[in-house]
Amino acid sequence: MLQVAEDEDDRDEELFAKSNDPRQPRGWLVDLINRFGRLGGFESLAKLFEDKLNVGLIHVLVKPWGQCYELLTPKTVNEYLLPIVESVPKYLEGLSDDDLKKETKALNVGGGETVKNDALSVIVKSLKNVASVAVGQEENVRLLEMFRLKMILRQLQVSSFGGKMNALNEVNRVITSVSYYPSSTSTRSQTVPTIPSENEEDFLTAERMAVWLKDNKVLQIVLQDSLHQPQYVEKLEKVIRFIIKEKSLSLSDLDDIWAAQVGQHEAIVKNVHDLLAKLAWDFSPEQLDHLFDCFQKSWKTATSKQREKLLELIRR
Repeated sequence: MLQVAEDEDDRDEELFAKSNDPRQPRGWLVDLINRFGRLGGFESLAKLFEDKLNVGLIHVLVKPWGQCYELLTPKTVNEYLLPIVESVPKYLEGLSDDDLKKETKALNVGGGETVKNDALSVIVKSLKNVASVAVGQEENVRLLEMFRLKMILRQLQVSSFGGKMNALNEVNRVITSVSYYPSSTSTRSQTVPTIPSENEEDFLTAERMAVWLKDNKVLQIVLQDSLHQPQYVEKLEKVIRFIIKEKSLSLSDLDDIWAAQVGQHEAIVKNVHDLLAKLAWDFSPEQLDHLFDCFQKSWKTATSKQREKLLELIRR
């Protein structure tokens, strides 16, 4: 009985969370996490991940820890949360394309706004935050960021319009991140980027993001459908502007953009023409010349109505 009492006393003294910032002690939250831990909450959390979960449940279970990760002790993360950090990506990666569609569709039907829009991204971001607390997890943080991009790419490839919009939003979030927090090294440096400081959202540089977009043919994927939706093309414009800024837009890419509207519905033609008119200010002289070559080739086979639209585009 004495040994049991001593064990309970030790558990009452165990710290699962503490504040390292005296200016913002967040005492009530620290006390709540410690109470949760002392009542066996972290053990129960770990057991939940031994069963088969879905994206919605994983989102609900990991998001709180991604938001208060700075208060968690390294011991808490190492003992209870790192196994979750390692198991969740394996589960998500193991989803078939059909399963991923179903998960996305289910999230779009029910749940809160955040769950509908960016559950996968929130999951990965939360895991990355938690992993950053433990010592020696730098490589794991990098892998999680690349895993985030991998899941975005899969959503772009297999999802319905809603899923593609969510994935495009995620691409633009990453682009905003790497643009707002530039690497301390030259944007043309070939060295491996360091782990971000507290002020940096992601370890990815703008250059590496541009390379990822090109290597995975993201532009070609998003040009395949949904161009009749103005809001979709608006998201696409931001991606192309980033590619132009990084001097990564090839003449072949221009051909693909132009070809996406050839012979298509009038709404698609209008949206792509509007897109090109907005982007033209940022094109290089070589890119503009190439675009006019595309116009000339289309002129030869265009109907009178199509020629009117071409002339209007050239004027703009």
